[in-house]
Amino acid sequence: MQETINRNIAPEIKNIEHLNIQKPKEIKLSNGVSVFSFDVTEQDFIKIEISFNAGTLYSDRTLIAGITNKLLTEGTKKHSSIEIANMIDSYGGFFETSLTNDQASISLYTLNKHLKNTLPILAEVTQEPVFNEEELNIHLAQKRNEFLVNSEKVGYIARANFPAIIFGKDHPYGRILKIEDFDTVERKDILDFHSSHYLNGQFRIFIAGKLVKDTLPLIEKFFGSMHNSEMTVKDHKQLIKPSKTFVHNIEKPNAVQNAIRIGKPVINREHKDFNGLRILNTILGGYFGSRLMSNIREDKGYTYGIGSGLMSYQDAALFFITSEVKSDVSNLAIEEILKEIQILQTQEVSKDELSLVKNYLQGNFQRSFDGPFALLDRFKEIYFSNLNYDYFESYIETVKSINSKTLINLANKYWSIEELYKLNVGKIN
Repeated sequence: MQETINRNIAPEIKNIEHLNIQKPKEIKLSNGVSVFSFDVTEQDFIKIEISFNAGTLYSDRTLIAGITNKLLTEGTKKHSSIEIANMIDSYGGFFETSLTNDQASISLYTLNKHLKNTLPILAEVTQEPVFNEEELNIHLAQKRNEFLVNSEKVGYIARANFPAIIFGKDHPYGRILKIEDFDTVERKDILDFHSSHYLNGQFRIFIAGKLVKDTLPLIEKFFGSMHNSEMTVKDHKQLIKPSKTFVHNIEKPNAVQNAIRIGKPVINREHKDFNGLRILNTILGGYFGSRLMSNIREDKGYTYGIGSGLMSYQDAALFFITSEVKSDVSNLAIEEILKEIQILQTQEVSKDELSLVKNYLQGNFQRSFDGPFALLDRFKEIYFSNLNYDYFESYIETVKSINSKTLINLANKYWSIEELYKLNVGKIN
């Protein structure tokens, strides 16, 4: 007889006892390029991602890295942008380009039965783009218009200016895009960047989906002879020079809402305290039941949404709090945010709240490995941080074992109120 479930009783909550995370297989191409693959599905599709050391860190100007990445699929020596789009679409595949501070990538999503036809197109757009003058001008005009529209939005202004406050306006992570930057971009700049960082830079290949017998031989055929340098992020490392002023206001007198950013440079994922800081951040503003949401949204009604986060880069890391609030209460909202941090620095987190957050984080952790693409994303997270799978073991152990006293120590060590940068964009009272 089937057992009846009593839905009035919550299911028992259990800690993660053992991790059994599938790891990628690694092979080397003839040129020494690493290929990491997850063969974890019976469905006949595959994602092939080519990742280059070509993020904004590697350019000394705004726009160049992004435009280079975006225009890869907009015409090659053999085919126009329309022809490329029609060819890849006829096989039911598509391309996706992506740019971060550290990396630039282009991904092919395709059915395995068409891989022999689609992979040559991926190789072509990666190795033979022409960056046609007309396509470049169209893209620049579109980006310029987007910039002009966004420049009136307080959220965009805060998002654009806060990294400069944290890292310094001359650091690659902190450069601020200006309208005149669009007038300085020339086709030669894009060609030079592509030559240096795609054709003669360092790259690696990530694969997720169902691998067939032809997959790796085809990867070798089309990418095994590309140049692969030994250049690393350390070759481009630059000193962080945060602002000497901790309070910044940008006036937008007609704003209905103000955008707030609060934060500071912190440790990145390689530091032993990072996992504890992640847990502390979750309590503060890292999930819907966080203290900032409970106070600023639910209790005070100052905003629809507020959150905090940690951004870990290869060369730095950032702790930030972000929200858009009613203009007439922006200063009050900042005061309440700082109060919540001070409470974490002086009062122990209750047993019930800490248990809730630990359960949330363990559940979220397990969901984050669901499926081949998720497995790949989590692997890249540690790969680009120079870590291994022990990091995940350490994270879960920290989640299970951390206590309130440790959280108080972390809040005082990394979130000193006097060292937090505050940016308020909108009507300034």
